[in-house]
Amino acid sequence: MEKLKSTSSYLKKWVSKEISNQNHSSPVLTTITKCQDQQAPQLNLKFDLPSEPLFAQIENEPDSIRREIIQQIEQKTGRTLIVYYSNPQHPASSIDYQDVNMFHEILRILDYPKHIDLMIHSGGGIIEATEKLVKLIWSKVESFRVIVMEFAKSAATSLSLASNQILMSFMSELGPIDPLIQVGIDPQTKKPEFRPAWSYIHAIDILETELKNNRDPRIVVQLLSMMDPIKLDIAKKAINYSKTLAEEWLVKYMGLSADTAKTIADELCDASKLLSHGRVISYEEAKELGLKVEKIDTNHELWPLLYQLHMRALQVIRPPVVKLFECRTQTVRGSA
Repeated sequence: MEKLKSTSSYLKKWVSKEISNQNHSSPVLTTITKCQDQQAPQLNLKFDLPSEPLFAQIENEPDSIRREIIQQIEQKTGRTLIVYYSNPQHPASSIDYQDVNMFHEILRILDYPKHIDLMIHSGGGIIEATEKLVKLIWSKVESFRVIVMEFAKSAATSLSLASNQILMSFMSELGPIDPLIQVGIDPQTKKPEFRPAWSYIHAIDILETELKNNRDPRIVVQLLSMMDPIKLDIAKKAINYSKTLAEEWLVKYMGLSADTAKTIADELCDASKLLSHGRVISYEEAKELGLKVEKIDTNHELWPLLYQLHMRALQVIRPPVVKLFECRTQTVRGSA
């Protein structure tokens, strides 16, 4: 334990040096790359879960510790593991087109492995960028699994649907895939303001109901005048786009029947049932929907390693770091 703690000072100095030279006033994603020169300490690392809280042990650990865990996981699975973690509380954390380039760099550095596992923690993002990422991955691999230890929502759920199988822990949650659309600019933050597409469409239904219930038509007309018909069209097309992708991917990659895929896509896009874009879809619910999922419980062979990697990755994506891309040889941080 003391030897492990002694490695923390190097990363602490490196991070503080890099961060002090950055301007974090703008949410523009930049990257900090940590390459192979930082080797794992010459320890016989055994990642059994300790009795004390992990946070007390892992703070300021060097990147090489996580990469050592990745290698141990790969030895057990016989597959290449890529980690993609983002801080969903930050506006720059969304899946975007820059991520596609980063994923390609990771795949290239790994010499385009044929069988990959993607360990993801994300609140979602741009569905078009997600589609491009799916195309990239499947242009280079023969099999693709997604590992969700805690959180893969919205477009990250859509990405998971493009895999052969999803591994979920008892803490995991997927979410609805009804997309978010930009409805304007927040006057306070000056950043794009997004709303669930279904909410925009359902607002029309609500106003129609109010008219039928003898609501003062002048009020309804005033509210209707505040709604942009172009955004209504965008919302409808965005929902159909998300459903179409989900159906296609579930059939093509998860091997489900067309009828099953359509049912799942409809369920995941039905805000009238799910009620909230942030609704939790657990392993049990995902399995009941018909998705190909495997549960990683505490007695699973991979649990100790995956859980320790997950907890360590969460430590990395604290401000100012927004995203983490990692494989057995490389660590890339995205900061805003």
